[in-house]
Amino acid sequence: MKDKNYIKKLIICCVSPLVAAMVMNIYSMAYPAPVVIETPVVISDDDNPYDDEILSLSAEQEDVDAQIEDKTDMLMQLMAEQEILSADIDKVNEEIETATNDLEIATELEESQYAAMLVRIKYLYEAGDTSLLSIYLNTGSFAQAVTLADYYKDLYEYDRNMLAEYQNTVNEVITLKATLESEKADLEKMMADYEIQSDELEASIEELKEISEDYEAQIASAKAMAQEYAAKIAAEKEAAAQAAAAAAQATQITQNDEPDDTVSDNLLADAGDTTSDDSNNTDDSQNSNSDDSGSSSTPSVPNGSSTITTTKGATYDVSPIYSASGSDLGKQIAVYACQFIGNPYVAGGTSLTNGSDCSGFTMSVYSVFGYSLPRTSYDQRFIGTEVSYADAQPGDIICYSGHVAIYIGNGQIVHASTPSGGIKIGSATYTSIITVRRII
Repeated sequence: MKDKNYIKKLIICCVSPLVAAMVMNIYSMAYPAPVVIETPVVISDDDNPYDDEILSLSAEQEDVDAQIEDKTDMLMQLMAEQEILSADIDKVNEEIETATNDLEIATELEESQYAAMLVRIKYLYEAGDTSLLSIYLNTGSFAQAVTLADYYKDLYEYDRNMLAEYQNTVNEVITLKATLESEKADLEKMMADYEIQSDELEASIEELKEISEDYEAQIASAKAMAQEYAAKIAAEKEAAAQAAAAAAQATQITQNDEPDDTVSDNLLADAGDTTSDDSNNTDDSQNSNSDDSGSSSTPSVPNGSSTITTTKGATYDVSPIYSASGSDLGKQIAVYACQFIGNPYVAGGTSLTNGSDCSGFTMSVYSVFGYSLPRTSYDQRFIGTEVSYADAQPGDIICYSGHVAIYIGNGQIVHASTPSGGIKIGSATYTSIITVRRII
């Protein structure tokens, strides 16, 4: 009897798991698990993160274009003034040429008059006594003697007056010529100044045009990113719509398929007499988590060294930076930034070695020292504390219209200038300064 009970329990123990599995299988077929469809998170395309950047870049480009227009107008005005000045110089040259000719004529007349007077004086001298008595004795007529004596006197006075007049004419012409030559020198100096101003305006216009072209490239890049973002949003919306349709379809199928509980109830009743006390439990294994430890990198700054070697292998003297007034950290930032002189300018770039634009350069330099700067030059105008240019120190950032740079002291900046200039040193006052910001 004991053996029969043992065999019965053995059969139940073997069959029960099979019956339970069959029941669960039938139950799962009768009550299918709900279809779980992950719906993508869709961000509204009304909040495109690139729209603000495009607007900001467009506003800055318009500001630069306005400067180009203003400076072009100034250049046109200078060119017009140069044409007027050139005409004045030509007129003065003609007057100088006329005065030179008049001087030659007056000088010839003076010399001719002087020679004629000498001849007459010589004649009178050779003729002997020209007194009235002598003339009377020679002519035998007192009236003729008086007339001849008056003639001699008038001739002498005429010669003196003509000579004096010619001499005055010569002096006047000399004075006039000197005045005209002085005027010409002044006009030529003005012309040289105008030419210098024109060259400076043309150079400034060309630099602004490069900045405007850089904005054009940044705007084009931002628009391309905005289009990619919009396409991504459209794809996510399409995926969400498909997921919603699939979920609705799965729900409809579940509602239409009502299960037959008879079979499962009978099987469960047959298996209900058995217990699972003899089943063995398995322990869950414990999962071990390991924390990633990170170490912050310290920028390599040759503190106090008078020279540095740039990433291009060139040597640069940084002693003026250390000798300038300001904080040690600001000087370290300025020296660190100078290590990338000679590296390329890349629109939209943020790499200090492979290329960056102006705001990407300042942002990347400061990030090495643990400071987070906005991405655009426009937004960087409002960070930190404003100081005057007279109080600027190494490490401050100087904001221009559509541009930003790092001040390194002594009236100089290091900046990602233009595609043709790359990262370089320049004058801090190459154009109008909007604001100077102190970050540290």
